[in-house]
Amino acid sequence: DLDISVIDEMPKNRKPIKTVLRGEGKLPEIFKFIIDKKKEGYQTFIVYPLVEDSDKLELKAAETFYEELRKTHMKNLNVGLIHGRMSWQEKEEKMLLFLKKQFDVLVSTTVIEVGIDIPDANIILINDAHRFGLSQLHQLRGRVLRSSFKPRCFVFSETKSQKTISRLKSFVNAKNGFELAEADLQQRGAGDLAGAKQWGVSDL
Repeated sequence: DLDISVIDEMPKNRKPIKTVLRGEGKLPEIFKFIIDKKKEGYQTFIVYPLVEDSDKLELKAAETFYEELRKTHMKNLNVGLIHGRMSWQEKEEKMLLFLKKQFDVLVSTTVIEVGIDIPDANIILINDAHRFGLSQLHQLRGRVLRSSFKPRCFVFSETKSQKTISRLKSFVNAKNGFELAEADLQQRGAGDLAGAKQWGVSDL
């Protein structure tokens, strides 16, 4: 005895986001865009999959690239860092400073995935995007849709896997979570209703 509500519209005054997939050698070009847009009042999230470097995974880490960006590409900008190992007080303090525009760029892990409202943060760069699920990418993209500026999402990956590139392109082209869910179902299957299998062709 339940009703189903389908929310298939964006909140009022939200501008459509432009999402682009970029690969090897394109980061300097993206960094230049971020720096140029800062002059217009834009703020940026730069997301990495790891907090610190790992011997087991060839992935970019937030702490390492935070230090590197401050010394190189972003040396003339105010850059902050936030990740899941910080206490909630530290995280809250960093987000408040970002909201007050004390930071132009906030380097982060997926700790910003939900519940973040920074109106002038209208650019997000997601590094090693192939390591994130489609729903996670969609949540991250949703952080930069909250003001009158035209939002941009850069999806960066150096993967050579055509299957993975196809998956990322489906994210780029999807306009909402419904389209993304359809793409995910087509690519991975439904999995089993009973049992531990979470993806693949159903046994029904």
